[in-house]
Amino acid sequence: MVVLHILFNIFIIVLLNIFLKGQIDVRMKHEMEHILSAFHLDNSNLIVLNPKELEERDLVENTEESFYLQLYDLKGNIYLKSKNYKNGPIIEPEIYLFDEDYYFEDKAYDGIQYRVCYAYLKDQTNSQLYLVQLAAVDELFNAVVYKIMLLNLISFPFVLIFIVFLSLILVKKAFNPINEIIEIANRISASNLKERINYDTEEDQEIDNLKKTLNSLFERLEDQIDRIEHFTDNASHQLMTPLTAMQSELDFILKKKRSEEEYRESLAALKEQTIRLINIIKSLLILAKEEDLTSQNMNIFNISNLFEREIIPLYKDNENIKFEIDFNLYCKGNAEYVSMVIYNLIDNAIKYSPNDTPIWVKLKETKSYLKIEVEDFGIGIAKEETDRIFERFYRSDKIDKLGMKGFGLGLSLVKTIVDSLGGRVDVESELGKGTKFEVKLPKVKITEE
Repeated sequence: MVVLHILFNIFIIVLLNIFLKGQIDVRMKHEMEHILSAFHLDNSNLIVLNPKELEERDLVENTEESFYLQLYDLKGNIYLKSKNYKNGPIIEPEIYLFDEDYYFEDKAYDGIQYRVCYAYLKDQTNSQLYLVQLAAVDELFNAVVYKIMLLNLISFPFVLIFIVFLSLILVKKAFNPINEIIEIANRISASNLKERINYDTEEDQEIDNLKKTLNSLFERLEDQIDRIEHFTDNASHQLMTPLTAMQSELDFILKKKRSEEEYRESLAALKEQTIRLINIIKSLLILAKEEDLTSQNMNIFNISNLFEREIIPLYKDNENIKFEIDFNLYCKGNAEYVSMVIYNLIDNAIKYSPNDTPIWVKLKETKSYLKIEVEDFGIGIAKEETDRIFERFYRSDKIDKLGMKGFGLGLSLVKTIVDSLGGRVDVESELGKGTKFEVKLPKVKITEE
């Protein structure tokens, strides 16, 4: 604000300078016209036609309104001076070449500012033989500037106080929305994430953008906390199921002495529940570090060899599973996690298909990606459930009614791993006819030397 005040004063001074210079120039031109008309050149002889013009008060006395006249040739020889020059300024005759009718300049003498006007005195042939120099006191501008400076000096403290006061009001007004937003934000906590900042702001202003950003952050936090709570509840439930079964089996063993066959059966049941518990925990650990999966041992490996050495041998005794594998295909990622994707898809196909129906497992190469297909001809998935099968712990009512075992993490784990590898999972299914999962992964081209 202070800078604006200073700039405004500079602007006013510049405008006043232009205006006052224009006023005195008009006055001097008018006087110069009268003076020029008082002279005549006849064959280079200077004739004064109107001596009274040179006897006017402005050319005789020394006042603030006086003019000071000098007439000289182009060599600087002075032929005529106004009477007031005796007690007036000493302004040297200057020789200037100019095409305009008049030429102006500013000169200072004895601390006083003068405006000086020049004009040529010409003969009948329009030859420039003499220069007429007319000077006038130009102190009005300095007087005005002095008054402006004095006024500023007197008024500046009051202006400064006003500016500070106004600034405080504006700052307070500007910070009101921020303080309101801070107050609302402080009220929002983990137990109260549904509240939002509803402070009225103008569209596309910084405060409006801040409000939208914070509300978006609170929405993401609420969603994440809801996910964590849901995840924790479901994880606890899923972990409790095998632990409860194990406890029941141990209680059965310890209740009284059992036969060797009963012990074997109980130990087998304990082993089954232990394996289930390990699988749940392993899945939960992978899902818990979902955002860090991309940095987990991302190596280039031969996925065709992975099928040949690990996947196919595991299912060699199941005649229903048919493999079609393209050789020497490579991808980048964690081989163990990719194995988990394939195992989960094949195990799901086995679980939800009749014993006498084929299951096709294919590894193919396309122009832009690798494609893993697992297709079964089992019970299928209802269309309204295909969007939910990748949710953590989701199991359809139909599956539960059929008594099929599972804990609803397999497909969620598949999608999490595939997403971390930059791929995607697609599903096609029809109730009673079967399901086909397609996993598309970025391929890596290896040139063999």
